Amino acid sequence: AQSCINSNSALPAPPLARKPWQRRVLSGARWMRTTKPRSSRCSGSAALWRRIHTCVWATTSSFFLSYFAWLSMAPLGLEVAASLDMCENQLYPAADHPTRPAYVKFTNFKTELSYCRYGANAEETDCNPPPENASADDRYDTSTLTQCVCTAGTECNNLVVDAGTASMVPTVSMRLAIGPLLTRFGIGVIGAPFVVSQFWSSLTFAPNVVGTANSTVGGWGMLGSGVSQAVMMLLLFRPMTNLGLSADSAWRVARVAPGVLLLMCALCTKLLVWDTPTSRRLRVSEAGDKGSSSMWGYVDVAKDIRVWVMVLQYGSCGGTVLSIFNTLAMHFRSYFQLKAADAATFVSVFGFMYLFSAALGGIASDMLYSRFGLRGRIWAEFLALSFTAVFLFGFGSVDNTQPWYIALLMVVCLSLSVQMADGTSYAFIPFVRPQHMALVTCIVGAGGSLSSALQGMCIYRPISDDLLPYKVHALYVAFCALLSVFYYWPEHGGMFAGPRREAKENGEDPQPRCATDVPREVGA
Repeated sequence: AQSCINSNSALPAPPLARKPWQRRVLSGARWMRTTKPRSSRCSGSAALWRRIHTCVWATTSSFFLSYFAWLSMAPLGLEVAASLDMCENQLYPAADHPTRPAYVKFTNFKTELSYCRYGANAEETDCNPPPENASADDRYDTSTLTQCVCTAGTECNNLVVDAGTASMVPTVSMRLAIGPLLTRFGIGVIGAPFVVSQFWSSLTFAPNVVGTANSTVGGWGMLGSGVSQAVMMLLLFRPMTNLGLSADSAWRVARVAPGVLLLMCALCTKLLVWDTPTSRRLRVSEAGDKGSSSMWGYVDVAKDIRVWVMVLQYGSCGGTVLSIFNTLAMHFRSYFQLKAADAATFVSVFGFMYLFSAALGGIASDMLYSRFGLRGRIWAEFLALSFTAVFLFGFGSVDNTQPWYIALLMVVCLSLSVQMADGTSYAFIPFVRPQHMALVTCIVGAGGSLSSALQGMCIYRPISDDLLPYKVHALYVAFCALLSVFYYWPEHGGMFAGPRREAKENGEDPQPRCATDVPREVGA
């Protein structure tokens, strides 16, 4: 953009290019690649910046609200379960089913009393009988049970996991355009802005800054998942119950707020925002994605093993984030027996770190890219995922005999690493298949949702232990991190190998290009 302005001497230098950060954004932008004459392209610099701002904030806001609405049910999990009569002590009253495993293992950490007054047997199938001088009624202490018993292995806990899965599976269908049912369509649309925002941002910025741009947009968008933890409980549900509304009605009314915000955002984006700062509507062919919107484009992308490695790796960070948000509030409330407000606050810490964590991952990826090329982005992805596996395993090693702040510390470390891995993934996606950036973004985004669904069904649901699922999940993330060795481009090299000699002799560009640099014809 700056070169366009300088090429027309009749136009004065715009005041918007005075600051260094503004010059960097202008030099990295690609919105000046258009068929309009230079005289019209290089005018109205103030209007351009206004449109730039609206584009960036529109994509960030839509991403933010989509995840806000998508995960707004998680902090209300116990209230929803109690409203639907799915709690363990609602389905199986302790008076009629005293030997339920959830009761035998139960300990109330507020009173430090156990359901089994004299402990459980070795198999944890029943409580030990009372001594001879005690009453037989002293064997079970039902007063220790909380209002809604929803520990691991119960149908209530499975309901929460399935609720998260029910949000992910339809989204996969929506992103891949194979969801036939209206309900799947509606739920899938909520998560689809991820694809739009990442494609929009990748289309706008150049390779040297696309990592920072994508990770910042993605991180601030994912921030909605953390904000929902606090807003739904502290600003909507709790005030309504304090005003006299029943819990059964309060959580239903609270769910209206995300829908209203999504509708307002959609209308504002449609009426006020251009696709790019120089064109109201952008054609796919102008983005260098010629002919890839057909089914054959999907087939071409699906044949590339690097795309599927990216799918698995994004699933191990983006999918992990969704799984953590689906289970963390319930874990703190049922396993550590914290109050609803305290659990929502702790989970919000995990989400609020998206203000900077994802951007740090993108910045780190850009820095390594400027020094080592594409190999730098591969190593950034590998290191971020490796630390995610370490801290996730560490969180799964914190039991309820340890102080709660140890678990909170591990949550902070885990959120920093997994969100940086999100940022490195956002920075890497545009380089996997530059000519098919939109389809790669679509498939990778769907893979993250599918991974979250599979994690819930294969790890968190079948394992009845409270901590073991997190350890198994950590091993899965570590495995995905090791898949980085399969990234290789003949002209750019891979994680350990450099580019082939023939590529160097042919004079190919040593720096990989993303979709914003794909050559295309410029009309008159």
